Amino acid sequence: MISDNSLIFLRKKINTIDEEILLLLHKRKKIAIEIAKIKIDRNKPIRDIKREKELINKLIKIGDKKDLESNYIYKIFKIIIKNSVNIQNNLLEKYNNKNKIYEPILGFLGPKGSYSNLATTEYASKNFNKFSTKGFKNFQEVINNLCDNKINYAVLPLENNNSGAINEVYDLIEKNDNLYIVGEIYILIDHCLLTTKNVKNINNIKKIYSHPQPVQQCSKFINQIKNCNIQYTSSTSSAMQIISNTNLSDIAAIGSKLGSNFYKLKILKDNISNKKNNITHFIILSNEYKKNLELKKSKTSFIIEVKNNITDLTEILLIIKENDLKITKIESRPASGSLWNKTFYIDIQSHCDSQNMQKVIKKIDIFTNRIRILGCYPICNSFDKILKI
Repeated sequence: MISDNSLIFLRKKINTIDEEILLLLHKRKKIAIEIAKIKIDRNKPIRDIKREKELINKLIKIGDKKDLESNYIYKIFKIIIKNSVNIQNNLLEKYNNKNKIYEPILGFLGPKGSYSNLATTEYASKNFNKFSTKGFKNFQEVINNLCDNKINYAVLPLENNNSGAINEVYDLIEKNDNLYIVGEIYILIDHCLLTTKNVKNINNIKKIYSHPQPVQQCSKFINQIKNCNIQYTSSTSSAMQIISNTNLSDIAAIGSKLGSNFYKLKILKDNISNKKNNITHFIILSNEYKKNLELKKSKTSFIIEVKNNITDLTEILLIIKENDLKITKIESRPASGSLWNKTFYIDIQSHCDSQNMQKVIKKIDIFTNRIRILGCYPICNSFDKILKI
């Protein structure tokens, strides 16, 4: 039987080790600050995601030899690395504020004139003194450039109140652990049927070019046109660009009014969406975790993979309700690497550091295979701040 004195002795040894860990973390912090100064001086990006992955994989292998669980090592060093990144970002932010030279690049889907381009410009003009934008061919390309630090933010459509969730975007977030939501914007979209020439009879249109989402959102109108084929494009601006380069009277594109001005197209019919209030919710992604500084008017987004799809989700929802938190959205997708498990994307109208939110995260952990905080950012009320385009 172990005596009380032996227990006290062992606890003192644990305390000594804990203090040594704290001293090492302090030393690590000082080195992280020095590294940040070098990066800022040489104008290099703060994060090196490839190096982070290599470091964690190396430490997991070392930990395995010491009989330490890989998940244990992963979680600990994810937190340590995240802390270092935050420290370095804070230094960069102070430097940029002092020198006023920060000019972020925001990426979006499609060339100029796309809905994403317009949403990007609107968001950037409200949040940055100077900025530049860059269009890409598809969502994957936007994300790749963000992860490679070639752009600072990605503005992607997440859902539409007419056609629903944009699953490709959800899946890209799921596959990339280093993506974080830092903002949002809602756009009231007025889809138009655009042509290069005035067309008297709408049934003379034989082909319509557009992105799959607008086609779905305008399906009722399209179905009224006899013998009309759909040609899908990577974006609405690509569709407008294609028909603007022709002089044909039997083709059309679905796009925006502002886009029609940009590509010098005629509006054959406006407001052709199935729903008159056609709203698209855009999110702003970063590869840096940037928590909202204000506790009020915040939204926290996170991903959970439940152990039992129905039973555990019900328990989780009850816990959220018991803590007086408001769910503003819940979306399910198949969990990666699993045939039957579901991943749930949940938005809660609360700051991640609030007392109730911290209680919820702690309590729901036992019902999940994993929890991943996607971001804590300023909430944008869909009916208060909608840009009509």
